[in-house]
Parts: sequence; structure tokens; C-alpha cells
Amino acid sequence: MCLRDRDPTTQCVHDAFFETLSYSSIHSGSPLCGLPRGSMADAGARADGPVSPKTVQEGYSDGEMIQSPALPEFTPRGSGPRGRTFSAPLVAGNIAVLQGDVPEEKRAPSSARKRSDGETPNTKELFIRRTSNRSSHEFMRPHPRIFPGQQDQGSLAEIVKGEGPYFDTARISDSRAPSPLDNIRDPDAAPRRPAEFKGYGASAVDVDRGNWGPEVNEDASAVAILTSGGDAPGMNAAVRSCVATCLARGARIFAILNGYMGLVDGGSNIREMSWKDIQDIMQKGGTVINSARCKEFREKKGRRQAALHLAQLGVNRLVVIGGDGSLTGANLFKIEWPSLLSELVERGELPQAQADKVAYLCITGLVGSIDNDMCGFTMTIGCDTALHRIVDACDNLITTAKSHKRTFIVEVMGRHCGWLALMAAVAVGADWVFIPECPPDVEDWESALCDGLAARRKQTNYSLVIVAEGATDRLRRPIDSTYLKHILSERLGHDTRVTCLGHVQRGGAPSADDRLQGTWLGAEAALATLEADDSTPSRIIGIRDHEVVSLELTAAVAKTSAVGDALKKREFDKAMELRGAEYAQLFLSFRRLRHKRIPPPEPVLAGYSVCIVHAGSPAAGMNAVTKVVTRTLVNGGHKVFGAIDGFLGLALGHVFELFWESVAQWNSMGGCKLGTNRVVPDKINGGEGVERIAKVLKYYGIQALVIIGGFEGFTGLQALENGRKDHPALCIPMTLIPATISNNIPGTKFSIGSDTALNCIVDSIDRVKLSASSSRARVFLVEVMGGNCGFLAVLGALAGGADGCYIHENVVSLEEMLRDVHFFREKFSMNFKKGLIVRNECCSRLYNMPFMQSLFEQEGGRVGHMNFTVRNNVLGHLQQGNAPSPLDRCRSTILGIATADDLVAKITANLIDGTLFTDAHETSVVCGVDGDGAIFTPISELAEAVDYEERRPHNQWWSSLEPLIRLLELNNEGPWGDALLYTSQARVLSVEEV
Repeated sequence: MCLRDRDPTTQCVHDAFFETLSYSSIHSGSPLCGLPRGSMADAGARADGPVSPKTVQEGYSDGEMIQSPALPEFTPRGSGPRGRTFSAPLVAGNIAVLQGDVPEEKRAPSSARKRSDGETPNTKELFIRRTSNRSSHEFMRPHPRIFPGQQDQGSLAEIVKGEGPYFDTARISDSRAPSPLDNIRDPDAAPRRPAEFKGYGASAVDVDRGNWGPEVNEDASAVAILTSGGDAPGMNAAVRSCVATCLARGARIFAILNGYMGLVDGGSNIREMSWKDIQDIMQKGGTVINSARCKEFREKKGRRQAALHLAQLGVNRLVVIGGDGSLTGANLFKIEWPSLLSELVERGELPQAQADKVAYLCITGLVGSIDNDMCGFTMTIGCDTALHRIVDACDNLITTAKSHKRTFIVEVMGRHCGWLALMAAVAVGADWVFIPECPPDVEDWESALCDGLAARRKQTNYSLVIVAEGATDRLRRPIDSTYLKHILSERLGHDTRVTCLGHVQRGGAPSADDRLQGTWLGAEAALATLEADDSTPSRIIGIRDHEVVSLELTAAVAKTSAVGDALKKREFDKAMELRGAEYAQLFLSFRRLRHKRIPPPEPVLAGYSVCIVHAGSPAAGMNAVTKVVTRTLVNGGHKVFGAIDGFLGLALGHVFELFWESVAQWNSMGGCKLGTNRVVPDKINGGEGVERIAKVLKYYGIQALVIIGGFEGFTGLQALENGRKDHPALCIPMTLIPATISNNIPGTKFSIGSDTALNCIVDSIDRVKLSASSSRARVFLVEVMGGNCGFLAVLGALAGGADGCYIHENVVSLEEMLRDVHFFREKFSMNFKKGLIVRNECCSRLYNMPFMQSLFEQEGGRVGHMNFTVRNNVLGHLQQGNAPSPLDRCRSTILGIATADDLVAKITANLIDGTLFTDAHETSVVCGVDGDGAIFTPISELAEAVDYEERRPHNQWWSSLEPLIRLLELNNEGPWGDALLYTSQARVLSVEEV
């Protein structure tokens, strides 16, 4: 039998052997001997350079063999690391004999296989001398898929059979461009599953088959996942998390390519997923398993075919990521499932025994929609990334609009929901916004628009109008960008330009929030699906008020459909109500900040005086919240003062008045325009700071104080409240708005600036991973800020797809680091290219970054083990810079307006006969983020919730997410100990709560 007639696995190994030989230029006089005439020796003599496998094979005839005598060990010239001896795990001789294809009588005599020293050559090694005269110091390199330093790489027979631990034949034989789904097993092939747990030490073949993990129960029902409808950034993160959670729990999971169309067509569109299939997909936009709209699934015949394809694979649990239409179709599929199986059995297409195994269908939905149009949830997967695209575009357009004194009209997506348009208008400070749920409240809205923009031009030289694609007037007549351009050009004479962003809003890498949301919800969907039974209704899992909630699918979809019905009936107030109170409040907030109000000549009510001071380290969004507070108060007829350089500047009397114009464009500026430092009042001039600040407040007649900052702002507010008993000037309302990237302030789930820092970290990690993937077996240690609070490290690692995370809250031990070293050895031995650990800057006082890098380098380079290199990346103050993210800008608006209104109300309530005095604890508060709204908590109630030595709250909501990091990268100690630490956190809501 000729080698070229063998099975593909043997042939690709054979080709790989000659690919290995091609590193050495083979000429006449090669140390190889015993080759048949017209094969390698002659080919080398005829052509200068590598010999192709095809040329070599053409010289074979049936029964002929390649034989290789023992070759002397060759040490290349030169010194240093290049003067090493490399061994390749393939040999040139007796391939056919090892396969057993050549009869014994045709084998070469044993004497021909003897070395010069009389010993039988080691079939595991072949030392090849480079005989080319091109370079006297070059040496034979090992095959790129065979790692140097491995002492036991399996016998040749094992490698030929595809059983070698470090040989990936699929990659060698496949010359196509790599795909995330290249290694998915053909569903029609026989099951290839391990009989027992395979964790560390699993082979590359195991990983390719999805066998790196706990034992899979073949008898248990399997899970399938699909994405349908319009794509949304963050879908891949949800797919990765859902697949990883199912695999970690020992469940089979299939990906359905092309949405419902792939479900109907079946075949290669339904593929089993493995760990390798979900590597490096979470940072990609769109959906790697594709999405398509399917008319056939809308008919019962198509749904019957879909049921057949799932039932044949034993799948009766389905996770659907899509919009309301996709989820509605999934619920109908669940309702019809028993009848569809009965029809398939009657038609003889499905055995009754197989139908009994999948007697019911469980449906779990995740909302993937950039429009954020699903009622019952705060945000959906993809909407934050789309908002990033819009805000970035508008920020860029504003710069050119200023240069040419132009008016720009930006059209964004949102057929029935104006969330994108409204949030973008708030974030960039647009002059006007048109959304479907709230058309202009006057019939002649064109004149109102022109009057408003004309008044705006008195303070600036440009205009910006944002319109949702589904915007209409009160009579349901469309308001599009073309009509708006005509109005503004004709009536105002503005040089008007139109920018329609279109599908650019869908594309690109997902934001940090969408990655976090997709990862969190994907894991929750997998757990909910695995735990469901025949009595479990179809449910949707999403985020509401920064916690995971589970809603009944039919109730959520019905409420969402009611919005469209209300719009058709022109019941706009009902549509706004269905969107939620926060949505309506945000629209009113935009209107309040849109234009400067001209106060009457004789104000009915004398204005109040409020001072703003920044404290702590800078954070993106400090300027934005300062602008919101200033303009809200100025529009109310009040005076606003700003203190230069924090509490220290306030104690020195460095105070000046802020006006509407003085905070223009602050919403998009990073840093801190007023200046800040980490000095607290009770540490100024030996403890005289509190007294000095009281004198300054009294001198300027300050009646309220707004502190914008981090932990220094928190302790500073406590110091000022404690000073009330000695200084009556401090008996005024005081509010802290948390603004710190560390997110270590109690009373709020998110601080201003934390989202911007997370996006900076995720962007940096993406670049680091690209660098690491360009090298073989490289680990990156990424250090992030946060002080003793691990918020940035945990959420950054989760959104960046890290293998592990070291934080101060969990004591970092030498054992844990060595465990990770062992994990990376195993990971790289299975052809993974990179590793990533995210560490908090204060995770350990002794185990600092240089120590960790030295430890990983030392242990990762030990002889006899899988080697890897280590690099570090300290992000540092990059995380404090950059323009604030859209979420930070919108949170600044919500907290700023709420703070301004609360202070005015408290001043009014405590002002008696022109004298303001209040020492109540309720007038010294922290204004935090609670869902989409603001919540005020007296600082006295938060004192017990803080660990002052570690500068963080005792209880932190994000700590429960840490086990997900190692679960999703399969970095667990022992047989899946960490995988079981994460349990479902979803709160099930009733129909009334939807």
C-alpha cells in the first residue's frame, strides 16, 4: 500500500513530517540514506530549496519504505541560546511498518535499522543536520506545532493515529483561514466523549472534541443556542459564557448557525461546541454563529423540521438571543413542541423512544437589541455599544460644526423606541431631539424648533439635532432628517448637514458594559436552562437596576408590543409610561438643560448660593456632573461657585462664580477643570481645615455644598458634618456625588468615572491579547488601578476574558500563583497561544508585579515542562484619562439634576426668616446610582458599612461575579471546584412586576 493511499489522518501526519524536513535544504550528499531512487535524494539534487510533500510521494511505489539510519547529534556553531540541540518527535523511517500496512516479509532487515553503535535507534527522535552552505550557524528548527522542551511527546504510532498529546493534525491539513467554529465536530459523526473527567493533562485532541472538562452525560438532554434577528454587539460574549457554563456543568451544547434558518435546514448548521470554539470571540462584534431571518420558521412545516433536527440530537433546551420577534417565535415553538413531536412520530421520521427523551422544550431568552426596546429591563445587550458609536460620532461632528458655524442633523436607529436618540442627546448636549414616544407637543413644531435654535445661537455658533428613525409628529406624520434640513435651511438660513449613521451603530467591538452584560446573562441563561423542567414557562433574563432578573417571556413581549400599539393609536403618554418612569424623567431632564433660561427682571424668589468642590483623584465625568449641577441651578435663578483645587483651595478661599457659558462642552471633557487633590479638611494645617472652610462658606454666603469625588470626598463630608457642632456655617445641606474610578464609595453601585475606566481597561486588554496571540505561549500580567478595591480588576478581567484575577479582597497566595503556572503549562500544551492575568495594584504588599513576573518566568521556563514567556503591562493613569463614556455622562446628568433639586428643596425647607440652619443627618447625604435613578443616603447611615483602613465598603455587589472569571476560562482548582461556586443570582419577577 502506498502512503499516498492512506487515510487523511495518516497522510497529514506524513505531510507534516516532510514539512519538518523542509526547514533543511536537502541536496545530494544528504545524511539521509536508503531512499528510493527518484524520491527525496534526487528531488533535493534537482531543486535547490525545500522539497514539497507531493514531489517526494511521487517517487514511491507499493511496498517501498523510507529508512533512516541513526544520525549524529548536531550542535550548531555559535554560543548562547542558539547553540542548543533540538529533537523532532517524528522519524523518517518505518512509518508504514508502524502502521502495520507492510507485511513482515517485505520489511527491511533489522540490521538496516541498526545504528553505527549497534543500538536500535530511538523512534521518538530524529536529529537533522543542516547541510546547506547558505548559513553555517543556522540550525534545524522544530515543527512549529511541536513545542521544544517536551521530553515525552508520545510515540510515532500514537502521533500517526492522532493520539499524540501535542500534535494537532486538523490544523496542519486545513489550509483555510481559521474560523471560531473550525474545530466543531460533525454532528453526524459518532459521539466521541470521555469516559471520565479530563481536566489538566487533556490532549489537544480532547480539547478539539470538547473533552477538556467534566464528564459529559450522554443520556442527559442537550442544550442549543442561536442568535436571531438583527445582530448586536455583546452577543458573542453571551454565546461564550453560555457555552462555557454548560460545558463546565457537563452538558452538551450545540450552536445553531444562521438563526432559525439553520434550525430549519439542519445538517451542518447545527454543530456541537467545545472549549476551543469560544476562544477569542467575546471581543468581536456581530455574532460568530451568524443570524438570519427565516420565513419558513413562521410556518408550522418549518417548525416541524426544526423540531426534528433538535430531537434527533437529543436537544430539548434552547437559548435564544434576539429581539421580541425572535423570542415570540421561540415561545410559539415551545407551545407546539408536543404536537410537533407527535406528527414526526406518526410520519415515521422520529422514533417514539427518541421523542420520549425530549418530551418537552425549555426556552430561555436573552434580549439582543441595540434599540433597548424590551420593556422590563434597564438595558439590553448591544445598546451601550451603539450609544458609544453615536456619541463618538456626535463629538466629532461638533468640532467641525464649530469650525464652520454649521447645523448638523444626526439620524440614529430606533423605529419604535427613542432610547438611543434620547441618551445620545443627553450625553452630547444636543439642542433638540425627536423620539417616537414623545412627539413635539405643539402643532406648529417647525416654528418652535426654529425659535429654539435661534435662541441657542446666541450662546454658541453651532447647532445639533438628533432624530430617531421612527420619529413622528402628533398626527403620526414622519419627521425625517431630509425634512428637517429643508426647514432649517429655508427658515433660518443655516448651513445644514445631515449625517445618517445607519448600521455603523451595530458594528465594531462591544463596549465593556455589553461584554459584562453578555457574560453575566449568558451564564445565567445556561443555569436557568439546565435547571428548567416541563413546568417552567419560557422566560427572559436581563438586567434591571444592576441586578439580574427573570421575567416571563409572554408578559415582557406583551408589554413591549403594547408600546407599538399605543403609538399607532397616538396614545403617547401611555407609551412613555410603558417605557418606565426613568425614561420619562430623563426626557424632562434633557429639556431642562437644553437652553439657558433668561430670568425675569425682578425675580419673585431670591436665588440661593451653592458651591461645588472636587475631592480625591480625577475621574472622567467630574466635569460633566459639574456642568449639569451648574446649569440646573443657574436656570433656577441661583448662583453657583466653584472651588479651585479641592478642599485645600476652598480652605484658602480660592472660589469663583460659575455661569452657564463657563461650563460649555464640559460634558465631553475628561479630567477635572476645577482641579482636585487628595487633601481632606481635617488634615489641612494641623486640623484647622474645617474651621477655615467654615469661614470661607460664611464669607461667600454659601447655602449648600456639592462635593464631587471619591473616598476623600466621603471622609471630607464626614469631617464637615462632625464640625457642625462647633461651626454654624457648616449647618447647611451638603451632598457627595461619588466620582472615582475605584468605585469604592458606599451608597451607590457605580461611581462617576468607573465605566470610562472599564472601557479603557478592556480596550487595553484587547490590544495586549493581540500582541500575545502573535507569540507562542505568552502570558501577560495586566495591572489596573483601584487601590484596595478590586472592582476594576474583577470587572475588567470578566469583560476582557482573562484567565484569572488577583485582588486585595482575596489574599493572594504563592499556592494560587503556582496553580496558575500549572494551568498555563497545560493550556499552552494544548495549542492555546496566550494567557492573561489581571491584578489589582494593591492585591499584595509583598507579591508585587516584579515578583509575580519573576515567579511566572522562572516556573514557566523550567526544563522538562511546557515553557512560556511572561510580559507585564501596568495601565496606570491611562484609566483616569479620556473623555467620559456615554454611561458616565448620562449618570452625571441623572445625579446632577437630582442633587440640584434636592439641595434647593432642603434650603427652602430650612430657611427661616432669612437664616439657614440645619444639623439633621438627612441634610448630609451621598447621592448614588440606583438603577436608572438616584438615591440619597445619609452619610451617618453609611459609616458602619465602610472599612476605613482598606478604604472600601464591607459588602460589594460585584464580588459574586469573581468565580465567573475562572469558570469561563476553565481555570479551576481540582475537578471543577470553582465552577460550582457560581450559582444563579437571577431574581424571578411576577407578571405584575414586569
